[in-house]
Formats: sequence, C-alpha cells, structure tokens
Amino acid sequence: MAVKKIIFTLLVAVPALSLQEDSGFYVVSTNFVKFVEKYKVKSPLQVFAGKALVTLTASERDDLVNAVHENQSFCAGVTDVSDEYMKSENKENFLQEFSASQSPNFVSDNYEIKHETQVRSLIDLVDSAKYEEFIRKYIAFPDRYSNSETGKQASEYLKVYSQNLAKTHGRNDVDVQEVSAGKNYLQKTIYARIPGTDPSLPGVLIGGHMDTLRNNKPGADDDASGATVVAELYRAVLESGMKFKRDIYFTYYAAEEVGLVGSNVMAKQFKASDVKLRGVLQFDMVGYNAEEPLPMHFVEDNVSDELTKFTKDLAVRYLGLKTREMGTTLCNYECSDHASWNRQGYPSAFPFESSFDNMNHKIHTAKDTMDTVNVEHAMRFVKLGAAWIAEMGEAQ
Repeated sequence: MAVKKIIFTLLVAVPALSLQEDSGFYVVSTNFVKFVEKYKVKSPLQVFAGKALVTLTASERDDLVNAVHENQSFCAGVTDVSDEYMKSENKENFLQEFSASQSPNFVSDNYEIKHETQVRSLIDLVDSAKYEEFIRKYIAFPDRYSNSETGKQASEYLKVYSQNLAKTHGRNDVDVQEVSAGKNYLQKTIYARIPGTDPSLPGVLIGGHMDTLRNNKPGADDDASGATVVAELYRAVLESGMKFKRDIYFTYYAAEEVGLVGSNVMAKQFKASDVKLRGVLQFDMVGYNAEEPLPMHFVEDNVSDELTKFTKDLAVRYLGLKTREMGTTLCNYECSDHASWNRQGYPSAFPFESSFDNMNHKIHTAKDTMDTVNVEHAMRFVKLGAAWIAEMGEAQ
C-alpha cells in the first residue's frame, strides 16, 4: 500500500527535551502513528514525507512493534535514530535529511554472471539436513530478545559457531568479530570475514537478524530462517576451500526487531572506517511457503535496482526460475536491515519468502515455530545466496 506523503514539518525545541533512561528517538511511518497514540506515547516531534519522529520507552517501542504486526501484519515498524538525532547539527530538519538518505546515488557496477563452475560447485555443497539441524538448535532459546540473557546467549552461540567452524577447517585467516548494539542491548552483532585475495577490492556481505521480540518467541521464520541461511552458506564456503577475490562477510544482526539497531551501528561503522562493499544481500523470513504461483519475491524499496536485477538474474540462471515466477513487493518503510546499509550508500538486495499479503502471519507470536518453516522452500534462498557469493565475490 502506498504511503501518502505529508509535506509539513512539526518542529521542536531540542534543549527542552528530556528522556527517560530507556527512551529513544524513533522514526515510524505516519501510517503507524495511530498505533503510537493507542499506546499513549507522546505526539510526534516532527512529521515529514510519510514519516514521524517520536520518543518511545523500550516498553512502548515493543508495544508498537506488536501493534503494527497485529494490525498490519508487517515486521518491525520503527527505526532507532537516537544516536543520529542527538548528534545532528540540524535537528529541526532531521526528518528531511533522513528521507533524503533513503535514496542514495549508487555508483553503477558492471555485475556479470561469469563464475558458473564455482557457483555450481558451491550449490552442490549446501545441505538441507544441515540447514534443518542448525535452525532447530537455534530456535531452542525461549526467545532471542536483544536485551535479555537468552538474547545475549543466542549472540554468543553464533560467535562460537563461527569461530569453531573456522578452526575445524584450519582457517586461521577468518576474522570473527562482535559489534556492540549500544548500552541498552546485551546482544551483539556477530560477523565472520573470509578474506579475499585482493584486499583493495570492495567486499560483499550477506546477513540476517538473530533476534526476536521478548517472551516465548521462538522466531523460527522471523528470522532464524534467514540467520540459518547465513550459517549454512558460511559452512559450505569453508568446506569448499574456495578462494575469492573479495572479502566475504557473513553477518548476524542484533536488535533488528526494535529498530534495526545492530545493522544501523554496523553500517555506520563501516562507512566511517571507509570499508567498501560491492553489495549487501539480506535474508529476513525465507522459510514460509505460501504456495503462491510466484515462489520468490523481491523487495523494491530501500534497495539498489541494479543489484536487485542482477540477483534475479542469478535466480533465473542457477535456480531455474523464470522471470515471471518472481514477484515484487514493497515495505513502504524501513522493514529490515537492508535499509540501514541503503541509508549509508551501500547497494543492497532483499529476496523474500512471499508477497507481503501472503507472508507468515504467525511471526512475533509463540506460534512462529518450525511448523512455519518449509526447509525445501528455504533452500531456494540458500542456493541463491551461494550463487550470489560466488559471483559477487569473484570465486576463483
């Protein structure tokens, strides 16, 4: 559904603001403001171009996320901009600048399919049994809430998994790192970097988020299914012994559900450190098979059109899908971690399990269990990821 643009801005005298310790500044769609009001949150500080800037406590934020899902069947619904807003030198026009950052000018890249032998070899190594084994272990946490002890343990689990797998394959060159999501979160983003042979080239990054909402939220589809794609691709790449020209990053984001926090921090750090990326591929909800005529969809907002087209081309070549078998869908807001990279000027693509109308409506509930995950359907995305890594990373 299209978001109607609002062309007025409400301004606020920033020095007068005082926040509770667990409060933050968030950008939400104006479509969702009615849900903010439902939970008796302060009126928006600014409204511009279909977006509202609001202050929320952690509890209010979680209530809003749940309300958005219950009323709209959408994911997330908020973007945490606390750090950016507090550091902004132009707070009165913050939302204008935020909106402008959502439409970066990407430098065109000559994406070409030219590593078919390596792609086919890597696809042969991905394993549906390994995929299912990993996801079942990962959803055993009662929840993976970003500021809970179990959320922290889920993060540590991914770090140890990444380190141990590198050690098993004798890869002392693999760099496993954690990135703090900030003082309000126990959970940390985890990534493993497999170095390329030419460090001067921009790298490539795949990712999915590790977290869920709080209290009895197994989050099998949202987003253990996507995180497991990353884990299975990491395993297959290490097992292959394949070399790549470019660095490959395998990433598990913290605190996505509460405002894209982990990916936002990481993307800003990469930009500040001048880490260049050729592209970013997001896996968020790949397990639910809606049994639609179109088995794969691609999100069309907050992404690179050029990289999305190339990723579709890979699905045609290596998955045997026809172009007409791939649908398109719109979030109309920053619905997942790809949006964080997009705002920092990194091209991204986001394949999705279904159309939004027919997506898994059990997400954010105790019913998002393995019953919502069709492993065969999820393996389409694993194979697409294998093709994407080998082509984008220039497998040798």
